[in-house]
Amino acid sequence: MKKIILIKNLGSKQHYQKKATIGLFKCFCGNEFEETLSKIKREKRKSCGCLKYKGGISKHPIYTLWANIKQRCYNEKSASYKWYLKRGIKVCDEWLNNSSEFIKWAENNGYKKGLQIDRINPDGNYEPSNCRFVTPSVNSQNTSLNYKKNKVGYRNITLSRDLKRYEVNIMHKNKTYFIGCFKTIKEAIKARNKWIIDNKTNHQLIKSNEKHQTQN
Repeated sequence: MKKIILIKNLGSKQHYQKKATIGLFKCFCGNEFEETLSKIKREKRKSCGCLKYKGGISKHPIYTLWANIKQRCYNEKSASYKWYLKRGIKVCDEWLNNSSEFIKWAENNGYKKGLQIDRINPDGNYEPSNCRFVTPSVNSQNTSLNYKKNKVGYRNITLSRDLKRYEVNIMHKNKTYFIGCFKTIKEAIKARNKWIIDNKTNHQLIKSNEKHQTQN
């Protein structure tokens, strides 16, 4: 008989509309999840959710997305590590060891094949209040404004070849638009923001009080 193992008693917590004693359990498939002790004892729940999916929960298409999020945030050997956990970006407790909860959230919040998960605040964590599903083009627009892949430090703004002017180029709907060259960073930011407002794109605006950060 397939068994669920209690890893740790987490004590009394608010569970939906009432308090209950919660445990951290390990499913027979290897996935960890939280549930009330009484529900497991009465066999009202017999798995982490994997029994719903043919071949186990790891075969669910959203499971790979969940695994990739954990990989980029917690695997120091990952190429993405420096852009996530090193910057303080984490996966919320609700999702961290519970792929079933993440899958349930994704199914109820707009997941479709071809969409990507996007953090609304690019500097925030992976958590329900900060995540959504968007097209790849929208996702690419919603990156940290202090963009360090160029010598300026701001998204869409780079130094010209003579290193004396600031060029603004914005990608929108798979096309790159040249906005112009400017003598100062302030002029470049102003032109960038104006183009975004005029064209009603999903790019984030650079706030006037944001400090300019150059690349080290």
